[in-house]
Amino acid sequence: MKPLDNLELWLEKLNGADATNILSDTDRIEWNSLSRVDREAKLTALLQKPVADFSVVYRWYFRMKWAQALDKANLKKPVALLEIGAGDTDMLPQILARKYEHPETQYITANKNKKLTASFKDKTKELPVKINVIEDAAQNLEAYMKGEKFDVIVFEHSINDILQTILGERAGIDTTHSDWYTVLPQMIELIKQEYLDGTLEASVKDELLDLLKACMKQLKPGGYIVINHFMYQYDLDLGYHPDLWNNMLNITREWIKTIEDGAEEIFEGFDRQWWMFLGKNKSTCRTG
Repeated sequence: MKPLDNLELWLEKLNGADATNILSDTDRIEWNSLSRVDREAKLTALLQKPVADFSVVYRWYFRMKWAQALDKANLKKPVALLEIGAGDTDMLPQILARKYEHPETQYITANKNKKLTASFKDKTKELPVKINVIEDAAQNLEAYMKGEKFDVIVFEHSINDILQTILGERAGIDTTHSDWYTVLPQMIELIKQEYLDGTLEASVKDELLDLLKACMKQLKPGGYIVINHFMYQYDLDLGYHPDLWNNMLNITREWIKTIEDGAEEIFEGFDRQWWMFLGKNKSTCRTG
């Protein structure tokens, strides 16, 4: 696979004096339990292979990287951030709590799966950030927002989940009340078969674009939709097609670029294999 990032650059950050500023007190205990050699080995594997280790080094890298991504979105306190399909991942709330803490900073996610939502709420219950979970499809956001707009909307490794959910629900899988990891193998089989049959675009493109258009309506002018993707070894072991898994963002980018209200911007240090920044009301692609 293509490396997630510049290993040499991140090894320097890993060993920097302020490396742990993005971590919680609990994270620091785990961090300090690892030798420098162990941390470097985990980072090397993280950047060069499908993700299989979810240690503190994983949390450190992605929090640091997402903090950089939010900088590119020109955020200022207080921040209003919407995440689509967070599941039980607290990556973005943790970053807001450390980088954008403010009485009015707020985090909202559209999250349908009940069990993942319960886990998410438990993980984030003590963070000093306003957190709200909308337990509905993101396409229905406008009904909940009452005219409110967001500074940034993020898809943190969720494009694949969205496509899988579209196919799963169409096949009669209950993606709302079931254990996500129990039905995941079925959804992976569905998306793999669509890819092999050459029907994936026809099956899911329109619904994905409807979702993104709904998000664009909730985004402030000049704001960004920020999307990232990477590969989990777990999903490969369940049968995810390697080419689809590796190129998920490149495949969907071709569909996403047809959205009239946005244009992709390219930023140094954010490989387009793994990242996409879609700016609202920006007429041309820009490199920055």
